[in-house]
Amino acid sequence: VLASLSYVLAADADVEELLKQVADRVGRVLDKSYEIGRLGGDEFEIIIPDLDDRGKLGDLAKTIISIVSQPYGIA
Repeated sequence: VLASLSYVLAADADVEELLKQVADRVGRVLDKSYEIGRLGGDEFEIIIPDLDDRGKLGDLAKTIISIVSQPYGIA
């Protein structure tokens, strides 16, 4: 989804702002011991140490999908 947005949005600054907003949103729902990083382009990675409970991981994934699916404001 984000990759296709880079073709739709006219300015690279808009794409960068969108990606920053995505990272901010995801960062707000992560525990402080988790790490998030941008791998490149529109790819992010979340490192979650010592969590192997599939139920908790599934709940976290649903939360992340929900928050990044909300509308964004690009000035």
